[in-house]
Amino acid sequence: MDNQAIITAAKLGESKGKKHIISTAFEHHAVLHTLDALKKQGFEVTLLDIGEYGLVTAEQVKNAIREDTCLVTLS
Repeated sequence: MDNQAIITAAKLGESKGKKHIISTAFEHHAVLHTLDALKKQGFEVTLLDIGEYGLVTAEQVKNAIREDTCLVTLS
């Protein structure tokens, strides 16, 4: 189900010229596989590092957002 939401959001973003997605390297493998498939379709994916406590900060997300970001997906 998460995969379909990611694909749908990515395609909606693509229709507006936005092809950048932000996530983390710590996502479930199914999400990472979906992101890999989107990369093969021309999307750029930024995977944020998680800290020693397994957290991503709001500052990390803020700094990663670009004009062409269409999706931030963090589990």
